[in-house]
Amino acid sequence: MQGITLLVEDNDELAQFYRLNLKVWVGANVKRVSSIKGLEKFVQQEENIDLIISKSTFSPIVQKVLELDSLSNIAHIDIGTKNFEGYSVESGLDIKPLIQSCAKALGV
Repeated sequence: MQGITLLVEDNDELAQFYRLNLKVWVGANVKRVSSIKGLEKFVQQEENIDLIISKSTFSPIVQKVLELDSLSNIAHIDIGTKNFEGYSVESGLDIKPLIQSCAKALGV
């Protein structure tokens, strides 16, 4: 069974858009948090996270949370940063590259 794809997104409409597309095209089990505080709590309570997706404003903090909690094995997709070290897509509204990156990260 596939683990959790955690979406860090504070915009409700975008979160619904991502969740629907990720479920339909990749079969992802998407959970969402809308804040960094929510992210910190979620990663402490849940062990079955395969992927985290966040927009560029959240990504530096997401990286720090992953490093501090020794969770570097979790793939991270950044939306909006060109020179990100992990997976990245330039725009979250262009869903195809996001779906492709998710599929690659999840091995689908």
